[in-house]
Amino acid sequence: MLRLAEKVILFALDDETGKIAPLPEQYLDYAISGALLMELALAERLETTEDAELVILDKTPTGDPVANKVLESLPGTGEALPLEKALAQTSAHAKAYMEDILQGLVDRNILKREDYRYLLIFTKECYPMIDDEEETRIRQRLREILLEGKKPREKDITLIGITHVCNLLKPLFSDEEWERAEPKIHTLTKDEVMSQTIATSLERIQQAVLFVVTNAG
Repeated sequence: MLRLAEKVILFALDDETGKIAPLPEQYLDYAISGALLMELALAERLETTEDAELVILDKTPTGDPVANKVLESLPGTGEALPLEKALAQTSAHAKAYMEDILQGLVDRNILKREDYRYLLIFTKECYPMIDDEEETRIRQRLREILLEGKKPREKDITLIGITHVCNLLKPLFSDEEWERAEPKIHTLTKDEVMSQTIATSLERIQQAVLFVVTNAG
């Protein structure tokens, strides 16, 4: 069974080319970070409060080595910090976490690692799909939830919220389907603290970048 961060990465990859979808770099970093933190919440190692605080409940390692690295970076048991700060702190290491997650998917023969050439002389790694059975099942489940009214689980709502605010969900639907799905997304995720905090964080990053660009020179 795929973990949340693995699902996010698979949604971000083109199945045939294995290249990352063209989206702002911070979006994927925050999507991966939010998914890892929510994995820890679902494993009862931490909890997110309604006022967007992250409370550390238990520092015992989980069965996920990548999530364990995140857990080690957080404060001690009983301590709390703003969720936005935890996301920023985790996203600073998101690329390293992503490499670990991708390697895990390669080891399980879900993806394969290849090099592709760009600008004639440079090479970069890509991860084409080998076994799409699990990803296809997940995509179908989300379509059933958003288009057919199937009852979602907590993990489903978290995945929907994170992938939506990071622009990874819409490609699963046609334009007509998206018009039907989007209102349901907002209904399901309106009280979902993680996705709302990610959205706020990304908005602030965009505002900061716009400020720098506008005032450059």
